[in-house]
Amino acid sequence: MKKRPLRIFVSLFLLLALVFAMSTVAFADVGGFAGDNDFGGGDWDFGGNDYDYSDGGGGDLGPIGTLIVAAVVVLLIIVGFRKGGKSSSTSRAPGATPTPVSSLRPISELKGKDPNFSDAAIVEKISNLYVQMQNAWQAKQFDPMRAHMTDALYNQFARQLDAGFIQKHLTNCVDRIAVLGVDLVGWTSDDTNDSLIARVRTRIVDYVIEDQTGKIVRGSNTRELFMEYEWTLIRRKGVLTPDVAKGPTTINCANCGAPMDINQSAKCEYCGSVMTTSDYDWVISSIKGLSQRSGS
Repeated sequence: MKKRPLRIFVSLFLLLALVFAMSTVAFADVGGFAGDNDFGGGDWDFGGNDYDYSDGGGGDLGPIGTLIVAAVVVLLIIVGFRKGGKSSSTSRAPGATPTPVSSLRPISELKGKDPNFSDAAIVEKISNLYVQMQNAWQAKQFDPMRAHMTDALYNQFARQLDAGFIQKHLTNCVDRIAVLGVDLVGWTSDDTNDSLIARVRTRIVDYVIEDQTGKIVRGSNTRELFMEYEWTLIRRKGVLTPDVAKGPTTINCANCGAPMDINQSAKCEYCGSVMTTSDYDWVISSIKGLSQRSGS
């Protein structure tokens, strides 16, 4: 019974240390991938289960030993976060592990089942979406991205934008945006969707200002950040790329039948219904931050 207060104290100590460690790292850009510190390419990984705090079995380190172990764990957490190590939370993705190429099917196989699929067209689509996404984030008007994302990803980013910037009267400025390259790595398929995996390399200047004063409170308006992401796009299984020679495909609202322009919004302007865009085209379902490198 005497050990219980000590364990409670150690748990609270670890929790406070973790909060402190996370507070020392400033994340910005869409989804919070860009930060004050470079990341990626290292061995830090906080997504595993290497540490198991349980009450059963094993030897007893005693109060001093327990505190020493706790201090070491806290030190590893703080150093890891300051180095930009990966968090197990889905809302933080720095240093994420890329999907192994060996687990993917080649793009040539996708072209075999979808004759109108074009590498150039999907690369252009991803490049344009990246720029559009950053501009919508800076403008704090994220609704135009609804048609290009799954509901889950759109809602996650919209919540982050609202809680992290709109409610705090801050603006995340993303300047000098350039998409340096998009590589289509491969694709997979399940019972519901086809999934396309792409590596996206970009350059941005990322900083946060106070809306009222214009003062920079995070980041730098001169430091270039070279980012690498992994994007996953999904499309309902069986859907094929339309033949552009036949002109644009007309899409109607499933609820009221009115024509819809999914390039503007996934919401019907007549009845307000939100359509599932992946039933017709590729949409972003996941974005991972693989690495960040600061320019000289």
